[in-house]
Amino acid sequence: MTLMATLLTSSFIAAAGPADTNRDHAISLEVREADGHRSVLADRPAKPIGARLPIAVRNELGFMPRPIVSLRAMDHTELILLGEIEQQDGAPLRYGVTRPIQVDATDGVWVNVPGGRLWQIEVRSVDAENLHIHIENMDLPEGAELRTYAPGAQEAVAGPFTDDGPLNNGDLWSLIQPVDSVIVEYFQPDTVQSNELPFALTEVVHGYLPIMKDGLAGGSGNCHNEATCYDDWEDVGDATALVSFGGGYVCSGQLIATSSQNETAYYITANHCISSNSVASSAQFIFRYERLNCNGSTSGGTSVFGSTLVDTHANSDSTLLRVTGSVPSTCFWVGWTTNTAGTNLDVTCVHHPAGDRMKISFGDINSNPVCGSSTGWFGVRWNDGVTEGGSSGSGAYRSSDQKLMGVLTCGASSCSNTNGLDGYGRFTYAYSTGGFDEYLDIGQPDDDIYDDNDTCATATFFNSAGTYNDLVVKSTDEDWYRMNVPSGQTVQFDLDFSHSNGDVDIELYAITCSGDLVSVGETNTNGEFVSWANTITDFASRRIFARVFMDSGVENTYDMTTSFIDNPEPQGACCLGTSCSLATEVTCIAAGGSWEGDGITCNTETCAEPVGACCIGDGCFQLVSSICANAGGTFNGVGSDCESDTCATDCPADTNGDGTVGGSDLASVLGGWNSPSGDINGDGTTNGEDLAIVLAFWGDC
Repeated sequence: MTLMATLLTSSFIAAAGPADTNRDHAISLEVREADGHRSVLADRPAKPIGARLPIAVRNELGFMPRPIVSLRAMDHTELILLGEIEQQDGAPLRYGVTRPIQVDATDGVWVNVPGGRLWQIEVRSVDAENLHIHIENMDLPEGAELRTYAPGAQEAVAGPFTDDGPLNNGDLWSLIQPVDSVIVEYFQPDTVQSNELPFALTEVVHGYLPIMKDGLAGGSGNCHNEATCYDDWEDVGDATALVSFGGGYVCSGQLIATSSQNETAYYITANHCISSNSVASSAQFIFRYERLNCNGSTSGGTSVFGSTLVDTHANSDSTLLRVTGSVPSTCFWVGWTTNTAGTNLDVTCVHHPAGDRMKISFGDINSNPVCGSSTGWFGVRWNDGVTEGGSSGSGAYRSSDQKLMGVLTCGASSCSNTNGLDGYGRFTYAYSTGGFDEYLDIGQPDDDIYDDNDTCATATFFNSAGTYNDLVVKSTDEDWYRMNVPSGQTVQFDLDFSHSNGDVDIELYAITCSGDLVSVGETNTNGEFVSWANTITDFASRRIFARVFMDSGVENTYDMTTSFIDNPEPQGACCLGTSCSLATEVTCIAAGGSWEGDGITCNTETCAEPVGACCIGDGCFQLVSSICANAGGTFNGVGSDCESDTCATDCPADTNGDGTVGGSDLASVLGGWNSPSGDINGDGTTNGEDLAIVLAFWGDC
């Protein structure tokens, strides 16, 4: 919201801008409505940050000093006064000012890391309440990555960004951080040999109002209600986002549903906040910037980059954007109605006054026009809470069913003037006359030339390998493809996309829609790669199904390359003597080796010489035959074991088994003379030969 309506009326009743020209819409008397809803991905757990972490953090380079480019401190009191003057002229709330910077590659530091080199620099604007940096002319080589983050807050990293950035225009803003410095790191792969930067750091926004910090932000009064204290309005709160744009301005707004609930990331705010595509592209949306659990600490929320201008309608001060960044799965899309906002109707507003954390206000519609004619606006008087600068663009909701009826333009309410009237641009006017109906009251539109391929049964068939660009996948509209994979070949799917616009994953299913899940691409980066090898030889080809889907976010564009390669020959352990290496059967045999079979790996026993029991004296050892022979032992055969009596000494004269040949054994022979009972040599009778054996073995065995 801006300041007094009397100061702002001329600004908001100005002739319609370019997006309003050649309109041919009549105001419809038919009431149209859409229900609010949550994302179909609302219950999906978030992935670990993984590879998105700063490379300096992953390589434990935090101990290394970074060069700092520093800008002097500024007079915040003077900046606040200048911002208030801007508001009186109809501008949205300003929280910061842009400051030019000039950074060369020589200002930073290069350090070698695995796979390439890392360039780092820290940009500081002394005593800024918050800071973010503008990056332009980004054109990164293949394999290069760019990240930004605040010192000590590496989990809140922005990136990795590749190519020409998430908006494909080389333009990028870092996350707003409640600190006065931002780290920029650029990874350059080994394949690139350059000391120049393929991007330019051109300016920073030096924040002088303390948005994004715990406690009250600059100027937010003490009469506001914490939105999270009202559980019934949690859904609307999860749709509401503070939006920063245009180099230091903030407004409020919310995700708005289509009648088909297709989760297109439409965001409605005020025309006097954003009315051009250049400003829309600079937008950063901060969802769930709120107090935790009513009385808890402040959550910094989740930031989303970038948007495109869909439509704007000056005569109701309404703008419809399409958020391009990855909308959090916790978000809600508000419902809406084209019903006329009648006098005394109870309404509610969820908003970010002065760029502060989310607040909520309760009031009713007043018959007095505010901001302009009653055709385009309706007035609201608050009973509990108010609005302020920064609340502009937030919705007025019919309290009975939480459907949006208008967006905040201007007004006089404040904590010192709680009876002041606020003015809201009528949603029904933007819908019927401004053309918003073309986007909000629609069925599920086709997203690319292969739609409708959103189920396995309707999978798009590709009869050959190729590259397919500008494909679109949505949280509510998966993409399915099928291909025939020739026997002896491997199919590969390579996806390329901007992860900051939503996480895209891929799964491969073999043979049928209900077949085995054979490959998954589910990293947290700017691409996915999966493959499947057809090793079955009794069929000419096998079918594979690919499912491409959103793991987070609501929509993303991707390029997909499919290719075929010959399956590699089976490999296994190849033994050359006791040496083991992996090789194909043909290669192994040609080298004079012994191939152990497909998939057999090398370990300490794979090619070892066979062992068995070796008797050396009365001792038993597991040895190979050659070593056993060299030791003068007796080898009992490959695989033989050392059991308790394997190497026991043969002592036939020990008739009683006491381990000694003595008098009792002699008595046994003499007592069985000429009979079988004393026979030792096995000839069936006891005689002189048996006696000779006793005498020969006399003593210990």
